[in-house]
Amino acid sequence: MAQDILRGNFDFNVDLFIFVLFVIVVFFFIFKVVPSLIIKILHKSNPKEHNSSCSSCLLTIVSIVSIFGVFTASAYLYVEYKDSVKSKFYYHVSSNGIHYDIPKVGKKKAIVTSVKEGIYAIDIPEFVTYKNVKCPVIKIGEKAFKECYNLNSVVIGDSVRYICDNAFCYCSNLEYLKVKSGNPVYYSTDRCDAIILREYYGGKNYKKLTVGCANTIIPEDVTSIGDYAFSGRVNMTSITIPSSVKDIGECAFNSCYGLTSVTIPDSVINIDSYAFYRCKNLTSVVISESVKGIYHMAFYGCNSLTDVYCYAKEPPSFWIPRSFYHQSPFDETFIKGHTTLHVPASSIERYRREAPWSQFKSIVAIE
Repeated sequence: MAQDILRGNFDFNVDLFIFVLFVIVVFFFIFKVVPSLIIKILHKSNPKEHNSSCSSCLLTIVSIVSIFGVFTASAYLYVEYKDSVKSKFYYHVSSNGIHYDIPKVGKKKAIVTSVKEGIYAIDIPEFVTYKNVKCPVIKIGEKAFKECYNLNSVVIGDSVRYICDNAFCYCSNLEYLKVKSGNPVYYSTDRCDAIILREYYGGKNYKKLTVGCANTIIPEDVTSIGDYAFSGRVNMTSITIPSSVKDIGECAFNSCYGLTSVTIPDSVINIDSYAFYRCKNLTSVVISESVKGIYHMAFYGCNSLTDVYCYAKEPPSFWIPRSFYHQSPFDETFIKGHTTLHVPASSIERYRREAPWSQFKSIVAIE
């Protein structure tokens, strides 16, 4: 989020704030005002027969019904309000199968919000015209192309400055990705079929692969694989992660059903949440010695996993950065009965003492 703010891509969600505030006010009314009124009414109607246990029971029923009603009504009102806000502040424009939002106030800059159902190929232009005004296309919004199963080819124009992480998730048949040469923020190289983000912070240059295809060849200078980069690429059967990569993002390979094995190179430090979630045909994973942390549910739902090779002498840490509940990187119920953990011989006892590593069916020395 900090990088988004610095790059000017963070928007305060006013309608969500109002919705949350509304729910808080109603909850206060239910639990503070309503109980007092009920007790007063019961006591006033028949003070002698007034029973505290009956009052408590009645209050509980009223509270449950009220909570259900509040959430139902609030959800409906939120959706209606959000739609009305978008209609009030944005023009909705469609051109060549692509749908855009253009703000009514301020600079006329277009945001890609969705596409026509069943579309096969997209060429995002540098400008879209509305009422004789040329509006630069600067952003591809959240879930803009989500579950576009027929989408095969995407070309990104020079004006696009921001692509939301989950814009292309579950585009299962995506095979061709290209960024036009004049774009100063994103680029693609010959034959890699990927969108790569240029980043600069801390005095260093970084390159993050933001969107990839099932047939992507990750360039040797990519330093990280972004959130949702390959999410839902069900036709991906293999991937080579180069030794330049240090971080694998959240949901990076989520639901890549065709993957059967993956090797994490000796450069990766962190494997983020849900990175290989539901890769249901994944049978073996090799984790290099460089890995220091694996986030929650990174390999959850990989219910064909028979062997995990971890070369780290110290068991990698298990991190839960964005969750309030304990959830292992692995499906503990599955690995207890099906998966063998291979570790350095000198580290077997350490792994046996630390969760979630201790949950594996067996822990043996790497041969």
